[in-house]
Amino acid sequence: MRAMSAKAGCGPHVTVVNTEHVRIARCPCGMFHVTLVQSGVTVQLTGERLAELGRAIGVATPPAEAAPVRLGTTPIN
Repeated sequence: MRAMSAKAGCGPHVTVVNTEHVRIARCPCGMFHVTLVQSGVTVQLTGERLAELGRAIGVATPPAEAAPVRLGTTPIN
């Protein structure tokens, strides 16, 4: 996992998930850009690391507290 500014362009991204608090976009470089919207922090993760993060969050968060997720394929850049 490496921290990365959202401005360091890798190419046009495709939004995979976009909620009020989190945006996940797939990049042509093969990484997923995970942005915490409120703080503006973006990290790049491989698909494997993103899956690991998802499992860890699933364990840490009770299902009743999980927010609904809107899936999409909107290009961003």
